[in-house]
Amino acid sequence: MQFNQKLILFPLALAGVALTLSAQHSRGPAGMSPDGGPGMFRFLSAEGRPGKLVTGAPYSATAVTTTTRTLGDGSHITNTSTTTLYRDSQGRTRREQSMSGVGPWPAAGGQATKVIFIDDPVSGESAVLRPETKTAQKFTKRPARTAETARTHEDPVDPDVQVTQLPAQTIAGVSATGTRTTRTIAVGKIGNDKVLTSVRDKWYSPDLQITVQSSVTDPQFGNSSYTLQNVSRAEPAASLFQVPADYTVSTSSGPGGPGGGFDRESRRQRQ
Repeated sequence: MQFNQKLILFPLALAGVALTLSAQHSRGPAGMSPDGGPGMFRFLSAEGRPGKLVTGAPYSATAVTTTTRTLGDGSHITNTSTTTLYRDSQGRTRREQSMSGVGPWPAAGGQATKVIFIDDPVSGESAVLRPETKTAQKFTKRPARTAETARTHEDPVDPDVQVTQLPAQTIAGVSATGTRTTRTIAVGKIGNDKVLTSVRDKWYSPDLQITVQSSVTDPQFGNSSYTLQNVSRAEPAASLFQVPADYTVSTSSGPGGPGGGFDRESRRQRQ
């Protein structure tokens, strides 16, 4: 079965991002993003460190992302997306997303198309499933990094960015530590006639090693929020991480699994 790999790469790059619409607006003038680094909205992903294997911490949850933008006439555009997430004790993950007119999966009659992403570090494969057509694409992956082998990524110090700790909270039954990142853009830096200040709050679970809640308040790109709901610590069914037997499967040995170069870039950018 033949398929166009170039068409597949773009939507696969969205696999690690719950927020699909606002990602299109994450770059400001001069390539800057409101939180002081590239890919502002990528922090809304549930996974704490893409490419790192997390074992012994199974969960399932619903991730809800809401974005609100204010237009020049004072009207607002609000979008909400829901993603279902799973991870088992072996570190296998499943993400179920609805996509409207993305890449090779156009929406039929204005309805969103459901796409499922499975990442299996046990077999060394990833898969993208389209339930509507019962088709799947499998990709060979590089071995995932464990917590011991994962390299620590240090962002360069930016004098315009301040990070402060927030009091710990319990969110959706999960204990989480909080950080607030504030970026100030001085007058004239990007053609602005007033000081611009964006604030990002992020709540991270050291136990599950995922972001459980986050929000962005930004004068350029609007407000965004991400939160996990209905969090369960039970072991998900093993069948969730397998391609159903009645699916038509095509395979690829593209670099790095789904997304190829996009995966490498997203690993560099996401936090």
